[in-house]
Amino acid sequence: MKGAYGFHPRLCLGGPAKHGVQSLDPAADLVEMEVVDLSKRTREPGGEGGHPDADEGSVFGTRRMLEAHGQHLRVLGVQRHGSLPGHAHHDQRSDVTGRHASVRFPRVAERREAQEIRDEMARIDAQLLEALDRRARVSRQLRELRKDQPPAVPLTNHAVIGDLLSRSSGDMPREALAVILREVYAACLTLELPVTVAFTGADGGPEHAAALRRFGPGAKLLAAPTAALALEEVSHKRAEFAVVPYETASDGPVHPTILALAATELRITEVLESARVRYAVIGTRPSGRTASDVTAIVFSVQDSPGSLLGVLRIFAERSINLTNVLSHPVGGKDWTYLFYVEMAGHLTDRSLVAAFEEMKRQTRSFKLLGSYPAP
Repeated sequence: MKGAYGFHPRLCLGGPAKHGVQSLDPAADLVEMEVVDLSKRTREPGGEGGHPDADEGSVFGTRRMLEAHGQHLRVLGVQRHGSLPGHAHHDQRSDVTGRHASVRFPRVAERREAQEIRDEMARIDAQLLEALDRRARVSRQLRELRKDQPPAVPLTNHAVIGDLLSRSSGDMPREALAVILREVYAACLTLELPVTVAFTGADGGPEHAAALRRFGPGAKLLAAPTAALALEEVSHKRAEFAVVPYETASDGPVHPTILALAATELRITEVLESARVRYAVIGTRPSGRTASDVTAIVFSVQDSPGSLLGVLRIFAERSINLTNVLSHPVGGKDWTYLFYVEMAGHLTDRSLVAAFEEMKRQTRSFKLLGSYPAP
């Protein structure tokens, strides 16, 4: 120490790192370490490095030394308001014996721990990247195996994502984890199944967003002004799939889509959920069976008493659960209605196959719209 208010040469030089630890703020850390050293020296009167005014238990000697180190802080441009930026507060209160409480050490250990946590996060991120790259490679392998087969949308993604969410520890919020998993599956589907998808509306609209979310950013998307024209793209093999509005929360099934689909040989393969609207994925092939399926049909009945009751009895006799039954007038035909029915089960179930054969004999018209995993 140079005089009562001199500057320590180690402080002016910035001070070396101690104990092999590289300080994030060497100058400020050195000031705090010197304060700790001075606090210890006040208890050794006359010792080497001791302050000339420091007697055993002297309050004033320690205060004057702290004032000297306050000058160090001002030289460094640090405003001292009881604590250093990013450092622990130094409490110099005296106890009943007149001795000073020990000075708290700087939060070097906390900063070191924070850096170790950041390093661990970086290692985990690298592992995530490696896992995603492996997932992409496997998707490309599946694409090679199926390159000679007609495109088919994998229908188990929804169930698989649900299973993964149920196995989560909960550390990652469920909603955020669901978004991440859907994005991963959509991106890999592009590698597994490079397709062209037609959709209704314009780029940036809700149908466009639904198609992008399901088929990934690598899919080629074609806009069509109506559901009928979007389905036409699939029928003419200019697209493998179409994404069209299928049902709204306020009005139920979208009638123009139902009529357009009934006029084709296409099938619903999947239904996509959103806040207020469900979108149907339409393709040329029927979907495969899953653990929980829904089948949709439309039909019209003969103009005779009890004709609708006779059709409904077909399902009751086979214990088929009808989950939705709606009617809609057929345009251009007075007092003619088209009935839309959803039921539990897959179109390949024996009970459904037998019921449909019987319906064809009793109804004026019958159309199977498709089976899809229950939303």
